[in-house]
Amino acid sequence: MEIRIPSYREIEHGKKSFIAYQIVVSFREWRNIVEKRYSEFVELHEVMKLIQKIIKKPIPNLPPHKALKSLLSKLSEEDLEERRRDLENYLRALEISPCAKHSKFFPEFVSLPLRFRDDWALGFHEEGN
Repeated sequence: MEIRIPSYREIEHGKKSFIAYQIVVSFREWRNIVEKRYSEFVELHEVMKLIQKIIKKPIPNLPPHKALKSLLSKLSEEDLEERRRDLENYLRALEISPCAKHSKFFPEFVSLPLRFRDDWALGFHEEGN
């Protein structure tokens, strides 16, 4: 599986706004783009921590939220770019972890079609491999 987060965008929701990260996911001939908020990454990480307790395998650290900074002012472009890179690295490291392979939540997070999930979890990246 190849995972990239090439960009992000600010989405207005009433009087509030949030950042959505564009995640490009490829596996074999399939390719998809999904958008996720940081809070959805937190939810993913919490599920991975539960799986980690069961199978006793490490997971990567989720990049910090910088809550105080975002409360005091909007995050700068540099902060957002750093978070984008960090989240991309996080997803790439998580994707190859046993915790992700043992979960239904990770493939759902990246919207991997059901027909590919077993092959991905077993490490079969190419047809017939």
